[in-house]
Amino acid sequence: MSDLMEWLPLAEIARRLPSPQPGKRTHVTTVYRLAVKHKLEVLRRGRYRFLRWADVLRIFTKAVPFDPISAAEAERSREELRAKLRAAGVLK
Repeated sequence: MSDLMEWLPLAEIARRLPSPQPGKRTHVTTVYRLAVKHKLEVLRRGRYRFLRWADVLRIFTKAVPFDPISAAEAERSREELRAKLRAAGVLK
C-alpha cells in the first residue's frame, strides 16, 4: 500500500511545480510532455494518470551544475563580443 502512496495525479504534480512564467501555473499537459520526453513510468487508472514525485524531481536534479566565471572573464567575454559586433557594423 505504501508503494501506491508515492504516485501522484498529474494535476497535483502540476500544482507543485513552479511555472517558468511568473503569475502562471504549470499546465497538466506540460507535466505529461515531461514524462514522455524523459521516459518516466506513467500509471493510468481510468481517466487519470499518475507519476512518482521522486521521478519528476530526478529530471530537475540531473541538470548540469552551474560553473560561475570570474568578473574578469565576464568582462573579457563582453569585450570580445563588442569587438565582433563592431567588426560586423552592428555597434559603433
